[in-house]
Amino acid sequence: MNSAYQLIKGIRDAVGGHVLHQSTSKALDALSFEWEGLLEAGEIVEDTHYKFACELVLAILLPDVPAIERMKKLESIIKTAASLTLVDNLVLMYLRDRRLI
Repeated sequence: MNSAYQLIKGIRDAVGGHVLHQSTSKALDALSFEWEGLLEAGEIVEDTHYKFACELVLAILLPDVPAIERMKKLESIIKTAASLTLVDNLVLMYLRDRRLI
């Protein structure tokens, strides 16, 4: 977990719990025209859908990553986060098995 501290901290700081204004502003300022999203504006609020949210989160998580490298970087983030979750679950199972928690 120590080796991935900066990665996890970066994700948490950018989009964990609250989306930080600074991260959003940086992502929006850096977006190129190749990024696309969809907004479905309904006649009432319940019929409005912000389908661009995924693209915005990706832009926040991958600041300054060129388009050609985005998928590789995202896969790296997902693999690292998944491996940490696996370790967390294994430790939790051990602690429960030993009745330590």
